[in-house]
Parts: sequence; structure tokens; C-alpha cells
Amino acid sequence: MKSHFFVLSCLVGMLSMPAYATNGMNAIAASSRSAGMGGADIGVATDHSAMNTNPAGITQYNLQVGATLNLLVPSLTISDQVETESSTIQLNQNTPSEEQTFPLIGVGITSAVTNQIYVGLGFYVQGGMGATFDNLASMGDNNDQEPIHTAPISTTYSTTSQVAFMKITPVIAYRLPLEDMTLSFGAAFNLGIAKMNFTHTGFQLPETDNDHTYIHHTLNYQSNNAVGYAGRIGVLAELLDGDFNIGAVYQSEAHIRLGGTTIVDQSLIYNNVEANFAWPSELGAGISFRPIRNLLIASDLHWINWSKTMKTFTLENQANPGTMHSDDERMDLPFYMNWSDQIVVAFGTEYTLVEELILRAGMNYGQNPVPADGITPFFPAISEIHYTGGFGISPIHGLRLDSAFEYVPSVTMTSNEENQMAFEPSLIREDTIPNGYQTEISMSQFSFHISANYAF
Repeated sequence: MKSHFFVLSCLVGMLSMPAYATNGMNAIAASSRSAGMGGADIGVATDHSAMNTNPAGITQYNLQVGATLNLLVPSLTISDQVETESSTIQLNQNTPSEEQTFPLIGVGITSAVTNQIYVGLGFYVQGGMGATFDNLASMGDNNDQEPIHTAPISTTYSTTSQVAFMKITPVIAYRLPLEDMTLSFGAAFNLGIAKMNFTHTGFQLPETDNDHTYIHHTLNYQSNNAVGYAGRIGVLAELLDGDFNIGAVYQSEAHIRLGGTTIVDQSLIYNNVEANFAWPSELGAGISFRPIRNLLIASDLHWINWSKTMKTFTLENQANPGTMHSDDERMDLPFYMNWSDQIVVAFGTEYTLVEELILRAGMNYGQNPVPADGITPFFPAISEIHYTGGFGISPIHGLRLDSAFEYVPSVTMTSNEENQMAFEPSLIREDTIPNGYQTEISMSQFSFHISANYAF
């Protein structure tokens, strides 16, 4: 049973973080202030979320605490078809995923230890996503030994997937006052915790009848909690008494070794699952400046190294010795993603209407990193433009309450003939043959952000 599984099932939920639209898998912002400004925060970084964007920014206040709740509401549809020699068989036409709302939270506290040394501790949910489709149309077989002499039977399958990635972030920063500016340096240690699961009732495997139609199997994967480590360093230069700031950050790659259990048809149980997954490294730079007292303008530029971490992901399933036939003891499930690196540009403005009310607007653009040979309805991540707006109020001195919204217009992408889903299941990828399958994915998203930050 060492196999690549079939097109309609192989890419289902292993990495189904894509149910919402972001910069690949990265949310564009970690706080409502940043979200309202399109995610432009490297040269601003004034609230608790600085620990997750530019850790050097925590030196701007002696003591502050904050919390953020982000609600992501994606809309995802699938259209797919099979091209045969005689006709085109339409399977699904603009079939929507189940409605879901994904909450992402962040909390943090930072404090000055001395006039120059600052520390902080934060908790951030980097990903809390998934995709659920019920009753998707497909074609099935009822016998893996005998060829079908008539048309394939009409059948349906369902999928559901969830992944969570969160991190605990202790931070230390150093503030260095100079004659014409202030330089701050910060370092954050990321202790990441990941958990993943998915269920698919249309899982397909190579068969011996050679009729090019496949029996549907049920596959369920549940991971254990997996731990990964990474780091983020940042620098922030404050000039003109803070009216002009320049920031830069580097985020290292976070390696995560997933484990867990995979069950096929409630009978084949793989207790020893291993998979190498990684969150990508990233470089970023940003500026912020005030052309007039009440107006703040900020812009960021990011490079995200998706090509290294999102190339091929393989779930290695191993059964306990002696629990099943030797041919079935090992099952490798590869996912060919082939993402490219991504450049992200963020731009935002903030205008203080009165002391107690601040208005914000922004835009975030990141070129789609997902190629046509890697697109899947369960891992699209194809969004490019994000329009944002928001406001902040200060009911009492030191307390700021922020709210923001984010709109991602619909984007549509079609798979090509090199996509993993366009080939029949085979023991060896090079021996696969085209199956005439093509899928078209469309997605859009609304997001809502609420934050509270208190600076002493």
C-alpha cells in the first residue's frame, strides 16, 4: 500500500490551513491597529503585537498589556470536471464549502527592566484554519478486482480538516539613545505548538482492475501536539523624535515534526505517523513617518521563503509490526505543493481626528505563491489583494480600543495538466497517467479584528 493517493483525495486536508485568504498561510496582521493599516507595522510596532512583528518595538513603552481577537470568515467554492475521449463530465459546479469562522487570538505583556532593557511575553495563534466540504460529487467503483463495463457509478464524498499553530513568545530588547536617533534591538524566541487532523471519505488508491475508476475509502488522520522552535530578530531606528521610523526583521524557519495516527476504512491503523513540516523564514523592512502631526503613513516590504517549506510534504504512515499484512505496513502520502517565494507589500495610513478617535485605512498585496500545478480546493491560499480599514478610540488615558475589518476580493484559479490531482494513483509518480481531471477554485474573505491595549 505504498502509494500516492488519487487526485480527488490526495491533497485534501493534510495542510488545510488554506480555508482563509492571507499572504500564503501568514495572516497579514497580529493586531487591529496593524490590520486597519493593511499590516504595515514593522516601522510602527507600538502595541503588544510587536513581539510577533518587530520585537524591537517593545522599547517604546515602559509597561503595556494587550489582547487581540481576529475572526476570519472565508468563502470557498469548487468547480471540477473530467475530460474523457467522448465528453466532459461535470462533477461540481460552484459548490461552496461549509460556512466557518476561524478565531485567532493574541495576548501579551511587555515591561522595562532598566532604562535600556525591556522584556515581554506573548501568546499568538498563528493559524487556526480548515476546510469542510459535504457531499461533493464524484465517480466511483464498487470492485477493485473487476473492470467496469458500464459507466462509473455516481457517488459523493465529504472532507473536513483543521490545523492549529500557536506560539509562546518571550522577548528581550535593548534601547540605545544616540545623538540624532534612538536605536532599539529585539529578539523573540518562538515556541510553536501545532496540531492537525482531517477526514476524507473519497480517499482512493491504486487498484488491479485497470478500469481507471476507483473505490472510495475513508481516511482519518489525527496528529499529536507537535513542538517547533524558531526566532525573530528586529531593529527599529527612531528619528526626528519618532516622527520618522525605520525597521527591519528576520524570522527563522520553524521545523515541526508531526506525529499521530492514520486510520483507513476503520481497519488499517497506522500508529506511527511522521511528517516534517515547517513554517517559512522571512525578511521584512518598513518605514513610518508623520508628514503632519495628525497623520501617520507606513509601508512594509516582506519576502517569504515558501519555496523551501512548501515544495513536497510527505505523511509517512507506519503500522505497529505484526498488526497487518507486510505489504500494508507502510503507507506514504506525498503532497506536491511547489509554492514559489512571495513578495508582500503593505501600505497604511492613520489619521487622528480628535485625541480620542483615530481612523485607519490600508492595502496589502502579496503575489499568489501557489502555482497551477500545486493548487487544490483544500489548500488554495491564492488571495493577493487585501483592503482594510478601522478605527481606534481612547476612552481613558493609556487605554486604546481598536477595531478593523479586512476584505479580500474573490480570486479564481484553475489547475493544469501537471497538477497532482490530474493523474491517476500510482506506486511511482513517473508512471502515473493523466485522468482528465481539472479543478477551478474561487475564494474570498471577510475578517474582523478587535484589540485592547493599555500602556502605563
